[in-house]
Amino acid sequence: MANTAHQLSQNILAHVSREALPEGSPLSVSKLAKLCSVSRTPVVNALQELVERGIAEHRRNRGYFLTCDARDAEAQFGKRAPPSRDYVALTKYAQDVGDNGTTSAADLVAKLGVTRARALTLLDRGGAEGWLRKSAGHNWIISLGITSEADYRRLYRFRETIEPAALSEPDYSPDMAELDRLRAIQARLMAGAYRTIAAVDLFEINRELHETIVSWSGNRFYLDALKRSNDLRRLIEYSKVLETHKIDGFAAEHINILDTIAEGDMKRARALVLQHLQGARAAKT
Repeated sequence: MANTAHQLSQNILAHVSREALPEGSPLSVSKLAKLCSVSRTPVVNALQELVERGIAEHRRNRGYFLTCDARDAEAQFGKRAPPSRDYVALTKYAQDVGDNGTTSAADLVAKLGVTRARALTLLDRGGAEGWLRKSAGHNWIISLGITSEADYRRLYRFRETIEPAALSEPDYSPDMAELDRLRAIQARLMAGAYRTIAAVDLFEINRELHETIVSWSGNRFYLDALKRSNDLRRLIEYSKVLETHKIDGFAAEHINILDTIAEGDMKRARALVLQHLQGARAAKT
């Protein structure tokens, strides 16, 4: 599946933080494309997002450069402008149409009151995120992934199986720089950052945390399964707004899991992951 510009911009920020790049460092499109295993075009889109956020600048005929140092870049991780109203409206419209329903740019122009160019951009984003797929002609097919609470519970039970199992892999090896960065993001959520983060972005932050923890197993089959599971639950998660004390609590649990992994107590880490997922399932269903 294609990476969204925001996902790639987060990967670029993580790279800046890991490499401790100073202000003014060049951000090579070709090198970042190779690092992120994508073509140049999505990297340019991601860099443009960083320009819009004031983290990078584009110098004509020279390329992209950092406008801050690695520490400031790390502080920006997980932050972005709130998702546009028309994107949120599109996700709600897709759920109203239903699984396997179809839509088109013309539909979005009529239903959301956007221009045709904006409608095409929104459809492309849905396609990149996996819940829209191009059909014949001008239509797009909606793939909600999860259409019932029963399926949602089944998916969580599946995650309760694979995520703790990933921590049992003999080659499990956490990236400590990544772990520290993820911990800092969760600490900011606990400190109140969740008040200004939309459901769309909160989903991405926590998706990245769980996928990164599983990726440290070195077993791509666990990671592929989790990524697919997360793609399936994307839209239903947008509609599940939790009380603020539960967001605080989940962030605290994430930090506890990360700290336990850092200590090398994998038996306890597996138990904490299972407990966390079971608690999330109970809170959301």
